[in-house]
Amino acid sequence: MAGVVDKSALLEKELKSHSDLLMQKETIVSQLTCDLEIAHSNQRTTETRLNDLRRQQEKDSNEQSRVTKSLTETETEKDQLQAEVEGIRDALIDLKSELEASRGEEIDLRNQLEVALLENDQLNFAINEMTEEQNKARHQFGEQMKQDQSLVSLLFHHCHLYYQ
Repeated sequence: MAGVVDKSALLEKELKSHSDLLMQKETIVSQLTCDLEIAHSNQRTTETRLNDLRRQQEKDSNEQSRVTKSLTETETEKDQLQAEVEGIRDALIDLKSELEASRGEEIDLRNQLEVALLENDQLNFAINEMTEEQNKARHQFGEQMKQDQSLVSLLFHHCHLYYQ
Protein backbone atom coordinates (compact mmCIF):
# COMPACT_ATOMS: atom_id res chain seq x y z
CA MET A 1 0.00 0.00 0.00
CA ALA A 2 2.84 2.37 0.84
CA GLY A 3 4.32 1.74 -2.61
CA VAL A 4 1.12 2.87 -4.30
CA VAL A 5 0.84 5.94 -2.07
CA ASP A 6 4.52 6.76 -2.75
CA LYS A 7 3.96 6.17 -6.47
CA SER A 8 0.94 8.47 -6.37
CA ALA A 9 2.90 11.17 -4.53
CA LEU A 10 5.80 10.83 -6.95
CA LEU A 11 3.46 11.05 -9.92
CA GLU A 12 1.81 14.15 -8.45
CA LYS A 13 5.23 15.71 -7.85
CA GLU A 14 6.37 14.82 -11.38
CA LEU A 15 3.10 16.22 -12.78
CA LYS A 16 3.68 19.47 -10.86
CA SER A 17 7.26 19.61 -12.19
CA HIS A 18 6.07 19.06 -15.76
CA SER A 19 3.35 21.68 -15.32
CA ASP A 20 5.95 24.18 -14.05
CA LEU A 21 8.22 23.31 -16.97
CA LEU A 22 5.31 23.70 -19.36
CA MET A 23 4.53 27.15 -17.94
CA GLN A 24 8.20 28.14 -18.28
CA LYS A 25 8.24 26.99 -21.89
CA GLU A 26 5.02 28.90 -22.62
CA THR A 27 6.63 32.02 -21.14
CA ILE A 28 9.69 31.51 -23.35
CA VAL A 29 7.48 30.99 -26.41
CA SER A 30 5.61 34.20 -25.56
CA GLN A 31 8.90 36.10 -25.13
CA LEU A 32 10.28 34.72 -28.39
CA THR A 33 7.07 35.71 -30.16
CA CYS A 34 7.49 39.27 -28.85
CA ASP A 35 11.16 39.22 -29.90
CA LEU A 36 10.12 38.03 -33.36
CA GLU A 37 7.62 40.88 -33.68
CA ILE A 38 10.28 43.38 -32.56
CA ALA A 39 12.77 41.90 -35.03
CA HIS A 40 10.19 42.18 -37.83
CA SER A 41 9.55 45.79 -36.85
CA ASN A 42 13.29 46.46 -36.78
CA GLN A 43 13.66 44.81 -40.16
CA ARG A 44 10.92 46.99 -41.66
CA THR A 45 12.52 50.07 -40.11
CA THR A 46 15.87 49.05 -41.51
CA GLU A 47 14.40 48.45 -44.95
CA THR A 48 12.74 51.88 -44.87
CA ARG A 49 16.04 53.42 -43.81
CA LEU A 50 17.82 51.57 -46.61
CA ASN A 51 15.35 52.94 -49.17
CA ASP A 52 15.79 56.48 -47.81
CA LEU A 53 19.53 56.17 -48.11
CA ARG A 54 19.26 54.99 -51.71
CA ARG A 55 17.11 58.04 -52.63
CA GLN A 56 19.54 60.34 -50.89
CA GLN A 57 22.41 58.80 -52.86
CA GLU A 58 20.69 59.59 -56.14
CA LYS A 59 20.02 63.23 -55.11
CA ASP A 60 23.33 64.05 -53.52
CA SER A 61 26.35 62.73 -55.38
CA ASN A 62 28.77 64.92 -53.33
CA GLU A 63 28.09 62.76 -50.26
CA GLN A 64 28.19 59.50 -52.17
CA SER A 65 31.06 57.97 -50.20
CA ARG A 66 29.37 58.65 -46.83
CA VAL A 67 26.03 57.32 -48.08
CA THR A 68 27.67 54.25 -49.62
CA LYS A 69 29.31 53.45 -46.28
CA SER A 70 26.01 53.91 -44.44
CA LEU A 71 24.21 51.82 -47.05
CA THR A 72 26.70 49.00 -46.62
CA GLU A 73 26.27 49.13 -42.85
CA THR A 74 22.49 49.12 -43.20
CA GLU A 75 22.56 46.13 -45.54
CA THR A 76 24.82 44.27 -43.10
CA GLU A 77 22.45 45.17 -40.27
CA LYS A 78 19.52 43.98 -42.37
CA ASP A 79 21.26 40.66 -43.05
CA GLN A 80 22.04 40.29 -39.36
CA LEU A 81 18.45 41.06 -38.45
CA GLN A 82 17.20 38.63 -41.09
CA ALA A 83 19.47 35.94 -39.63
CA GLU A 84 18.21 36.83 -36.15
CA VAL A 85 14.59 36.62 -37.33
CA GLU A 86 15.24 33.21 -38.86
CA GLY A 87 17.01 32.05 -35.69
CA ILE A 88 14.13 33.22 -33.53
CA ARG A 89 11.62 31.60 -35.88
CA ASP A 90 13.53 28.29 -35.72
CA ALA A 91 13.77 28.51 -31.92
CA LEU A 92 10.06 29.25 -31.75
CA ILE A 93 9.27 26.20 -33.87
CA ASP A 94 11.51 24.03 -31.66
CA LEU A 95 9.90 25.35 -28.49
CA LYS A 96 6.42 24.75 -29.88
CA SER A 97 7.44 21.14 -30.59
CA GLU A 98 8.81 20.76 -27.07
CA LEU A 99 5.65 22.32 -25.68
CA GLU A 100 3.50 19.79 -27.54
CA ALA A 101 5.72 16.95 -26.29
CA SER A 102 5.44 18.29 -22.73
CA ARG A 103 1.68 18.43 -23.06
CA GLY A 104 1.71 14.79 -24.16
CA GLU A 105 3.90 13.89 -21.18
CA GLU A 106 1.54 15.79 -18.88
CA ILE A 107 -1.43 13.83 -20.24
CA ASP A 108 0.47 10.57 -19.74
CA LEU A 109 1.34 11.56 -16.16
CA ARG A 110 -2.27 12.51 -15.45
CA ASN A 111 -3.39 9.11 -16.78
CA GLN A 112 -0.78 7.35 -14.61
CA LEU A 113 -1.95 9.36 -11.62
CA GLU A 114 -5.57 8.37 -12.26
CA VAL A 115 -4.54 4.69 -12.47
CA ALA A 116 -2.52 5.02 -9.26
CA LEU A 117 -5.45 6.67 -7.49
CA LEU A 118 -7.78 3.90 -8.66
CA GLU A 119 -5.31 1.28 -7.45
CA ASN A 120 -5.08 3.14 -4.14
CA ASP A 121 -8.88 3.13 -3.82
CA GLN A 122 -8.94 -0.60 -4.59
CA LEU A 123 -6.28 -1.26 -1.95
CA ASN A 124 -8.16 0.83 0.61
CA PHE A 125 -11.31 -1.15 -0.15
CA ALA A 126 -9.39 -4.43 0.24
CA ILE A 127 -7.87 -3.21 3.53
CA ASN A 128 -11.32 -2.30 4.83
CA GLU A 129 -12.62 -5.76 3.91
CA MET A 130 -9.63 -7.42 5.62
CA THR A 131 -10.17 -5.26 8.70
CA GLU A 132 -13.80 -6.34 8.83
CA GLU A 133 -12.74 -10.01 8.48
CA GLN A 134 -10.15 -9.56 11.27
CA ASN A 135 -12.77 -8.00 13.53
CA LYS A 136 -15.14 -10.91 12.83
CA ALA A 137 -12.31 -13.39 13.48
CA ARG A 138 -11.44 -11.65 16.77
CA HIS A 139 -15.05 -11.74 17.83
CA GLN A 140 -15.29 -15.45 16.96
CA PHE A 141 -12.00 -16.09 18.78
CA GLY A 142 -13.35 -14.27 21.85
CA GLU A 143 -16.53 -16.31 21.75
CA GLN A 144 -14.49 -19.52 21.35
CA MET A 145 -12.28 -18.52 24.29
CA LYS A 146 -15.39 -17.97 26.46
CA GLN A 147 -16.67 -21.41 25.49
CA ASP A 148 -13.26 -22.99 26.10
CA GLN A 149 -13.00 -21.23 29.46
CA SER A 150 -16.43 -22.50 30.42
CA LEU A 151 -15.41 -26.05 29.42
CA VAL A 152 -12.14 -25.77 31.35
CA SER A 153 -14.02 -24.50 34.42
CA LEU A 154 -16.52 -27.33 34.12
CA LEU A 155 -13.72 -29.87 33.68
CA PHE A 156 -11.84 -28.42 36.64
CA HIS A 157 -15.01 -28.59 38.72
CA HIS A 158 -15.57 -32.27 37.73
CA CYS A 159 -11.96 -33.12 38.47
CA HIS A 160 -12.22 -31.41 41.83
CA LEU A 161 -15.35 -33.37 42.63
CA TYR A 162 -13.73 -36.59 41.43
CA TYR A 163 -10.73 -36.23 43.72
CA GLN A 164 -12.79 -35.39 46.74
